[in-house]
Amino acid sequence: MTGMEPICLRCEYLENPLGLGTLKPRLSWKLTAAQRGAAQSAYRVQVADNALFSEDALVWDTGKVYSDQTVHIEYRGAPLQSMQRCFWRVMVWDQDDQSSMWSDTAFWEMGLLSLSDWKAAWIEPEGEVDPLAFKPAPYLRKIISLDRSVASARLCITAHGIYHAYINGQRVGDQVFMPGVTNYRKRLQYQVYDVADLLYEKENCLGVILGDGWYRGQINANSNRNTFGTKLAVLAQLYVLYEDGTHE
Repeated sequence: MTGMEPICLRCEYLENPLGLGTLKPRLSWKLTAAQRGAAQSAYRVQVADNALFSEDALVWDTGKVYSDQTVHIEYRGAPLQSMQRCFWRVMVWDQDDQSSMWSDTAFWEMGLLSLSDWKAAWIEPEGEVDPLAFKPAPYLRKIISLDRSVASARLCITAHGIYHAYINGQRVGDQVFMPGVTNYRKRLQYQVYDVADLLYEKENCLGVILGDGWYRGQINANSNRNTFGTKLAVLAQLYVLYEDGTHE
């Protein structure tokens, strides 16, 4: 057994990312070794549907690959599905062909890969809008009821404008100016958050505050407004997996 060990597993440069839209995610890791001059001569990557890596759960096993590559190992297993979670681990061999132990287990989770996966509809909270007037930030809220114990929950959300989301009064995530600046006519980013710890088993309140942002704010060099539109909107979808295996 070698003293070399794969550490710091990353998928698309991120640690255990949620909401990936890349159909062939790239995997990377770092190496640590007790001896100087140690080098990787081969690797093996396993990807599975569960953290036990049982044979029937494996979706990709590279076998032993003779290579010193530790970055951008492209996933080439079974096609990935929306909201699928994949667990992965790495084993490496050193310059003397001595193998390491398996690394700690990491994971990644896919996002919504098709427009048909979005069951929610856009909400435009404003009525008639004067495009020349400065407008207050709309506040939206919705009460939802959960009748079973929650195993996991993901909030998928985006906006025309920028948003802050809350569940039961607690802020979702710590990012600001989301969903980020893009050419809204061509591309709109969305974010996925793990919100299981914010939910109660019965009644819950989901809230969103919207702001102008790049969508219609006065933010460019010429102080123009309404670059992409005049009405703010939010698109939000809560995906809940219950402990009994059902989802909603």
